[in-house]
Amino acid sequence: IAGFLVLTNPVEATGFFKGLVGVIIGIIGVLIGISALIGAFRGGGFGAAIFGIISILIGFLIFFNAQFSTTAIILIFGILLVIDGIAAIWMAIRYK
Repeated sequence: IAGFLVLTNPVEATGFFKGLVGVIIGIIGVLIGISALIGAFRGGGFGAAIFGIISILIGFLIFFNAQFSTTAIILIFGILLVIDGIAAIWMAIRYK
């Protein structure tokens, strides 16, 4: 059904799936934060608690602002991949 909807309405499907990915990433961020907080209360320490709180906040930010956040995440990943590619070329030349 999803394939048929994408083929019949590609522009609307792009916005829908972009928002859907943002919602899914937001939910995963909240779940990671909750698990980090549980770990902090079971002896994980202060750092795990801070990580959990930050993960929950970022997860909610992404969840409630899904379309913008997804665009920002794609841009950030693109920049990081370019940096990774440059570093890989540099390491290949260095270890040649």
